[in-house]
Amino acid sequence: MAPKGEGIVEWTDEPECAFIDIMVDKFQRTHTSAWKGKDWEWMNTELEEKFPGVTLGTDKLKTKSRRLKIQYCQFTELIQHTGVGWDEQTNIVKASPEIWDKFIKRHNNFKAFRSKGCKHYEALHLLYRSATATGGLRISSIDTPKSPRSYARMEEQFLAGRNSRGKEPIDLQEGSGDSDDPAREFDDPVVTGSRRRIRKRGSNMNSQLQDLIELYRESMTKKDKAKKSTPPESKKSKSVTSLEKPEKHNIEEAIDVLNEMRGTISMNEYFTGLSRITEDER
Repeated sequence: MAPKGEGIVEWTDEPECAFIDIMVDKFQRTHTSAWKGKDWEWMNTELEEKFPGVTLGTDKLKTKSRRLKIQYCQFTELIQHTGVGWDEQTNIVKASPEIWDKFIKRHNNFKAFRSKGCKHYEALHLLYRSATATGGLRISSIDTPKSPRSYARMEEQFLAGRNSRGKEPIDLQEGSGDSDDPAREFDDPVVTGSRRRIRKRGSNMNSQLQDLIELYRESMTKKDKAKKSTPPESKKSKSVTSLEKPEKHNIEEAIDVLNEMRGTISMNEYFTGLSRITEDER
């Protein structure tokens, strides 16, 4: 391990992109972002291999992941607010001065979105949507979500400026307390909200993506039928339990097909397809 005070770097663009890229890779393997200790150790090893001489540790990665999750929650709340527009290609958020004032008065972190948007929103959406989204509605970006809430309820809470239950706010501004021990520089950034986006959407690609989703739906339908026809545990036969195995295989096949299409479809379509395939498995 590096001596105390050495090997400490800020979470600049390169290590942040690297970490998100590694988390996306782990998500594709595990179909969840609720990782266990061994998963965090693997990700820590991957990062430290990319940045020799720097010591990170799983606690640092968990803290960074929590910051990114809060950033995703806050940005989602912002762009779903009535009167707010977001250009995915330019990553620019458009809103009236009055709306910006409301958000910034509630929490200073929204200032960063006004000038920078959210660079990795698509990847963060893939990682955290199941924990933070309730259908098409947003949730509180400051408090950890605990139960589904209606849009009207959230709007009422927002306008009332509800306190965050004593939790200390986390500053998401770059260079302002977001400096953790070891981090590394990565050369291959993950897809951001404004870069590396392929906008050509031919009918052929849409058809392939739809076929992929239909393959998954068919798999889940068979799985549901198998569950309904499964007898009590004491009477369950090998022939019945074997019905569930092909579904897992079909899901893996669907992911393989989607990965083969990765270079010919937009990242938005890729992440959407992956989310649809894995959402019931999480």
